[in-house]
Amino acid sequence: MVRLLDLDVSGSSLAARLALGVILGALGFLVFYYVPANFLGIASDLAGVEIPPQAAGTLSSLINPALPLVGLALAPAIFLCALFRGTRAYGPLTIALSLLFAAYVFLFFHGGAISLAVPVDQFVGGLPMEVSLSIRVDMAMLMALFLIPPALGVAKGLLLIMKRG
Repeated sequence: MVRLLDLDVSGSSLAARLALGVILGALGFLVFYYVPANFLGIASDLAGVEIPPQAAGTLSSLINPALPLVGLALAPAIFLCALFRGTRAYGPLTIALSLLFAAYVFLFFHGGAISLAVPVDQFVGGLPMEVSLSIRVDMAMLMALFLIPPALGVAKGLLLIMKRG
């Protein structure tokens, strides 16, 4: 038996926890960090053509610069939650993971309103004057719906802390 904080687990159970944590952490790293950090490259690979610089600027504005950093912080939090599930550290780790995910959702939705400035003259070409198009999509309600699971995660973490205390 191996002592994991306040929980006795067998060696095989610890190995399974570690393996699950590594797998989930790697998936979290891939989805929450790698994809946003390499969005333009992945989009051009999927399209099969290189994205023009004008469109690349517009597409890159869809990804908040802080989004990959929060995604990078999510990967170890996911690993630790999988490893320490059932221990006294699981409550605070669940709260930390939920708050990180809430920050990720907030950054993903740009605070509820996604705005794009598209320089039309660069796409159309030959216009006698500079014309730009500004698009704003209000997604506050959708963002609020995506913030419900992190709020429930914080409540779960608080309940776990109160149960242990």
